[in-house]
This record gives sequence, C-alpha cells and structure tokens, in this order.
Amino acid sequence: MVEVGAQVRFGAARWQVVALSRQGDNLLGENGADQVVLAGHLFADPGFAVLGAEQPVEAVPQWGLFETAPVAVREKVPAWLRHITIRQGCGCVAGTAPRSRTRPRRRPRT
Repeated sequence: MVEVGAQVRFGAARWQVVALSRQGDNLLGENGADQVVLAGHLFADPGFAVLGAEQPVEAVPQWGLFETAPVAVREKVPAWLRHITIRQGCGCVAGTAPRSRTRPRRRPRT
C-alpha cells in the first residue's frame, strides 16, 4: 500500500513517500532530491513497486479500463457513439473566424 513512510521504486530510483495530497504524492529520494508525482503517473510507471510490501501493487492497464470491461458491455458501445458529441477547438475551419454562439431552443413553460 502506498502510504506516508512507504518506500517505492519509481523511474528506476528508490523514493520514500513523505506526503500524500490531491495534487500528487511527495517523494524524497535517497540523494535528497524531492519530487511531486501524480498518483496515476506514479502507478503507471513500468518499474513502479512498493518496496517491502507483502502483496505487490497491480499495474494500471496501459490503455485504460475499456479493455477490462466485459465483452457484453463493450459490444453496446457502437449504439451509444451516435449519442456522443465531441467538441474540439472553436468549431471553425482553419483560416476562418469562429462560429457565433447560438442560443438553445427554448421550451414554453407549462
């Protein structure tokens, strides 16, 4: 378990966890260097290990959790894709001005 005082291997070096926060885990190296690392980045490191732990920490799947979902759930994804809108950038073609914002349709109150 990663907790304050634990020894971890990260980035081919040995570190001690000195603080845990929402912004990241504070690590102190053997040479006195310190580093703040986001937990997801820490756990995704291929060499990550909690040193001296009774049970090894499982590695985070490299490509996310979609591949770990049951097959029946993954087969339903294409049906949902038509309901998803992905918005990128300003909605304009390169070299043109952004589109003006439109007001959503209003429904009469009943």
